[in-house]
Amino acid sequence: MDSFMDSKISSEKIKIYAIILFFVGFGFMLFYNNIAGYEIKQVKDLSLSDIGKKVEVCGIIESKNEGENTMFLKLKEENSTNFIDAVIFQKDQNIIELELSDYDYSLSELSKGNHICIEGRYEKYNNDFEIIVKRISEIKE
Repeated sequence: MDSFMDSKISSEKIKIYAIILFFVGFGFMLFYNNIAGYEIKQVKDLSLSDIGKKVEVCGIIESKNEGENTMFLKLKEENSTNFIDAVIFQKDQNIIELELSDYDYSLSELSKGNHICIEGRYEKYNNDFEIIVKRISEIKE
């Protein structure tokens, strides 16, 4: 009678187990990333303790400026005087364009007065606060 310790696992089985564990781990990371998503905040509630965190903020586009590789939006919180700068880097624009197509929109069509919700990382740059946009989750005209 062979005991568990006496049995040998073939190298093929080890490879299969390794591949299975890889995909289970990868799936868990994707699942966790969705759970540990963006914290919904109002602009007035953003603070120094939020720097580096993933946040979701909604507002009305007050202005839009485009640089060579960057788009800048100034969002005004509805019924408020609070503003936040939103930065969309070139490397993120293609993914955002693809998501905006669900709304029949493109980044070039965003304009003053559009109500949008953005998701991204809250950062401080040159003594100004901004959100590095990774996703635009809602658009209303």
